[in-house]
Amino acid sequence: MGYEMNTIGESAFWPGVARLSAWPQLWRRAEENRLISRVRIVIEHIIGGMKRSRIVKDLFRNTQDLYDDLVMEIACGLHNFRVHCRMS
Repeated sequence: MGYEMNTIGESAFWPGVARLSAWPQLWRRAEENRLISRVRIVIEHIIGGMKRSRIVKDLFRNTQDLYDDLVMEIACGLHNFRVHCRMS
């Protein structure tokens, strides 16, 4: 269970990655993943803020046309109002 080397000179920890020549690509990929993670966290917090409205997080049983879109617009507006009031 340690760090082993394959016969080709690839690392067993990262299969398919050569020793030193692939480090710039690994760093670039890690930076991209960090950026995606930061954006994803912000979006998840926004969705969580919208779900404070109970009508959004519970099952919506109204079957009339366009009411589900209206409910989401109202929930988004309330969330934006909450954020605006908190900042000022």
